Amino acid sequence: MGQRTGLGCDRRALGGLLLTALAYSGSLSAQADSAATGIDPAAEASAAGASVIVATPVAEGVDAPGDASQGMPEHELSRTVGNLTLYPILNIGGGYRSDVYNENGDNGGSAFVNARAGGGVQGENRGHLYGGEYFAEEMWYLDSDVNNDDELIQRAVAYWGTAFDVRNNIDLGVEYLDSYDTRGQDDPVRGIRDTTDEEDPDTWTQLSYGGNYAYGAADARGRLELGACATCLEYDNNDQQYRDRDVIDLGATLSMQLSGRTRGFVQVVHSDFDYRNDTPDDPAGGRNLDSDEWRYMVGASWLASGRFTGVGRVGQVRKDFNDPLRGSSGDYEEMSWDVVANWAPTGRNLVSLSYFQAPREPLVWEEDELVDNFVEVEQISLDGSHQLTANTMLTAGGYMGWDKWKPSGRNDDLWGASAGLRFGLARWGSVGISYFHRERDSSNRANDYSDDGVLIDFNIGSLFGFGDSRAPAICLLRSFTPGTGYNGFAGY
Repeated sequence: MGQRTGLGCDRRALGGLLLTALAYSGSLSAQADSAATGIDPAAEASAAGASVIVATPVAEGVDAPGDASQGMPEHELSRTVGNLTLYPILNIGGGYRSDVYNENGDNGGSAFVNARAGGGVQGENRGHLYGGEYFAEEMWYLDSDVNNDDELIQRAVAYWGTAFDVRNNIDLGVEYLDSYDTRGQDDPVRGIRDTTDEEDPDTWTQLSYGGNYAYGAADARGRLELGACATCLEYDNNDQQYRDRDVIDLGATLSMQLSGRTRGFVQVVHSDFDYRNDTPDDPAGGRNLDSDEWRYMVGASWLASGRFTGVGRVGQVRKDFNDPLRGSSGDYEEMSWDVVANWAPTGRNLVSLSYFQAPREPLVWEEDELVDNFVEVEQISLDGSHQLTANTMLTAGGYMGWDKWKPSGRNDDLWGASAGLRFGLARWGSVGISYFHRERDSSNRANDYSDDGVLIDFNIGSLFGFGDSRAPAICLLRSFTPGTGYNGFAGY
């Protein structure tokens, strides 16, 4: 922990990345197989009920929330130039949310409109896969009692993957986010603190970059995958700069063919959390928020048939705090697990089940003290999609979750559901409509909430394409996000 240095990880962190042989989900063919499952990278966030695409720090391990547009990539307006495919991104929507907060801490319902525009490029040539994507988005509330945040969200990603031969593959990725957390209740999975009574929302920028190296063919008896990522998060709010941090993730995974349809693996991941700024004044005279995490996991992937796939891992997660005061309240050492199962009974249907438990660190400073060291998050979700016609997609999903705040003892029970329809238009683009409900019952009644919303949007381009499935996935060594294709092991 040190003085403010500006966005970006320090030279020590960068050097560590460049000197490490580093991993992504195996060969390009393995990635193509994963993409063919049709898993929506935004399925979890969609089930969580977000009605507008708002980016979330990848440091906390989740993707941006989505809408009712699972599947159905739309590149009708793309243009091919040599080995490159260029395509636009345009989404215009409007809707209503029942739980919106103003700067006085009062909540109520409000209609809104949002617009997103950008573009992307993809290319493939002689074993190289590469591309980039950029978009900007803004949202406006229509209720005069709710002040617009007037914050522009920007996201840029770039990716390069090379299969040198059948045994060697390397992937490099970078993602830049300039975003904010909408004013509202805390959400540990998305790394958002309680800002219901704040005058301004939390605004932040984040740079994530990493590389991955895999040795061994995707179907080889043995396969080694090495990975590293740096995630550099910086808050613009002066009272939140104590949360600025550099996170370095290093991981190694050894997988083995156990049978014709089953592949087992062992995995070790180390994460270093380095907070760059001093904490607010407190009786201890400033606290050290740095910590280290170790994950020791075993797991297996199972390809029962062309219609059913499953992968899971279980193991021990240990979190050691550098501050003796935090350590005295209990270093974390618990079981952790990730499970994903996908079933496609026909070419028009997909059902995905996911279940995970892992620690998150909210780091909320209130009344001159650190309220909790971390939150143990457990969540199970079920999502499905059905293609009604060639141009109509139906989606639905639900989730249940349990958040345990430590050491304060606060416990939250969460659940939510969502459903949507998307209609492909005759020439180009599509129109979608979606509804969500999410709810939390907390042992601290002040943290109870219930939110409903509906969104109608018009879209051109790929809603969940390259930008969501490539570069950000490199930085998910310690996280669990269904459908991203990577958790340090090619089977994800």
